[in-house]
Amino acid sequence: MPAKLKTSKEIMNDELTERLFHIVRSVSQDLAALNIQRGRGITYLRKIKIINLSSNFIKIDHGLPGYTEYRRYCGMSDVEDFDDLKNEIKDEQIRNLLERLYGDVRNIDIWAGGILEDSLSDSKLGPLFMCIIVDQMKALRDGDRFWFENENVFTWNQLNELKKTNLAKIICENSDNIEMIQKDAFLNAKYPKEMSKCYQLEDVSLKPWQSCCENNAKGLCGEPAYFYLPNEIIN
Repeated sequence: MPAKLKTSKEIMNDELTERLFHIVRSVSQDLAALNIQRGRGITYLRKIKIINLSSNFIKIDHGLPGYTEYRRYCGMSDVEDFDDLKNEIKDEQIRNLLERLYGDVRNIDIWAGGILEDSLSDSKLGPLFMCIIVDQMKALRDGDRFWFENENVFTWNQLNELKKTNLAKIICENSDNIEMIQKDAFLNAKYPKEMSKCYQLEDVSLKPWQSCCENNAKGLCGEPAYFYLPNEIIN
């Protein structure tokens, strides 16, 4: 099922803003209001038993800077009034609404400003959220010493095989009764002409790992290597 088309006046549907958790709560919640509160306000967490607290609640102030501060962080143009947002928020009515609600452009919440930006080409995100998410994902990758592309983790041939797989193949191999899927699981596709049979998706060959097994009869060809002493495994 394709995702809902995002427009300047239809950012979130009523299920998220009017009926969030309505099945399990007596009063429904509003995801947009929650996101704004998470960024600017104070969240109260129930006391955790393993922590000795004098009160039943502990308050945490998220204290995120506003939208304009994050624009500076991402190297976007400075803004002094709401008309300066016209490159990212082209709809004048939306800019006027922001002015009526916030009064000063510096008061715009990061979530509200980011979600209202026009989407970049071939994306669901505007420039600010694109910047923040890309920066976060890069930090997660660079800070992970087990990242598979790091040096001395896999050989070139092994890495080449690993890169053949994709989410579509993973879904096929780990789901029940899946026979066809689009090659790029992140894109909508018309059935059946834009779909592929699961068996047509390329498999990963284990041959580049074969020499590892030949050198390490123990550990890498049967039981896990951690069952053996370091001197029993050939590096």
